[in-house]
Amino acid sequence: MKHLIETYNSNWANEFKELKRCLLKVLNGLDIDIQHVGSTAIPNLAAKPILDVDIIIHDKTLIISISKIL
Repeated sequence: MKHLIETYNSNWANEFKELKRCLLKVLNGLDIDIQHVGSTAIPNLAAKPILDVDIIIHDKTLIISISKIL
């Protein structure tokens, strides 16, 4: 069986930064915040190698517009 948990990989932070950059470009001008959450966001913590990302939408009326973009 494949190992589901990996030792911490400092590249996870770099991958998140690139993903955030791309999302901000697509969602340009919208009142949002993008955060790296979950176990891969915690330095030195073993984790499943899956990046969890939260997009915080300050104006809830934008949810439908953003869902169409993404």
